[in-house]
Amino acid sequence: MLGKLVLAAVLCAAASPGDVEVDWKGRRVTLAAAGLADEPATQALAPWAEAHGYALALSEDSRLLAVVKGPTRNNALFGARVLAAHDELLGAREAKTALVIAEIATDDDFQSLCDALAKALPTYASWFGSVRGSTGFLLPDPGLAAYLAKPKGIKPKEWHRENELVHRVAALDLYARYGRLPYWLEAGFAWRAEIELCADVYCFPGRDGFVAVGEHRGWQTALARDAKPRLQRPFDYDELTGLARGTYDASLAPRAWGAVEYLAHHRRDVLGAFLTELATAREHGARKTHADGTWETIPNYEVPREQERELALRIVHPELCAELTRCFAQGAGFRPKPTR
Repeated sequence: MLGKLVLAAVLCAAASPGDVEVDWKGRRVTLAAAGLADEPATQALAPWAEAHGYALALSEDSRLLAVVKGPTRNNALFGARVLAAHDELLGAREAKTALVIAEIATDDDFQSLCDALAKALPTYASWFGSVRGSTGFLLPDPGLAAYLAKPKGIKPKEWHRENELVHRVAALDLYARYGRLPYWLEAGFAWRAEIELCADVYCFPGRDGFVAVGEHRGWQTALARDAKPRLQRPFDYDELTGLARGTYDASLAPRAWGAVEYLAHHRRDVLGAFLTELATAREHGARKTHADGTWETIPNYEVPREQERELALRIVHPELCAELTRCFAQGAGFRPKPTR
């Protein structure tokens, strides 16, 4: 027992963030040499990973750090594919900080990680306490996510860790680009990444209970079935983009994905401008200025729905609701109307 305690003490003492090694560009280097030692997410997680036998791999462009117990290359490469897909759609993102995605082997390790992060990131201490018994978490700022490889009580066929990785990396990258966006966009982009790279959906944030086999695929079929009766009476904006943060709605979820698909395939020319305008609106709205000239940020501020709708109709398409209804109903046969 004493020997184990001594070994643990040695590991913890040696595991300063800068000294932890990472696989990068086919070689082993320290996090300090890779320029990651001072990043908050890395500082918080790297010593824990070293002490618990987890390996680290950094994507070649230094934008994604994968943490896993076992071979790391596949996780790093798979996550890098998500970033590459966003680059192709939204333009290249400068690697100001590396996003961190951790695949955790056991429930005990996950709880231990949450405890360690609560101490290392005291601002989020109570939040880590609340997710301690869950199957994963997503913390957009400072760009950190983790998930269990094999959660207890969930059948392997009902949990695909590749989808967990893809969904969380997509959400982290979108936040790194634009900050907090309306939830239908955040979820829609993450589901789009799942379908593009994994061919199905296995991440259902905010949902408890059984998920039918058909709900993992066939989202386009579900959209067409719901939209065809509405061609003469198109969905309104809330019916299309009303997915609320922290909840799941079986009708609104495919519509969020479908709306992002429409933007990606048919309005790519204005997609970046739309997301940037939403980000700017949130930045201005979340800033509360006091009489003495000082200011503070309003936590969890959301752009008002009417302002969001005005931006969507002005930037994306003045008949956006009718266009989305037609797109959902017609699928691959849809052709957008020109904007006026």
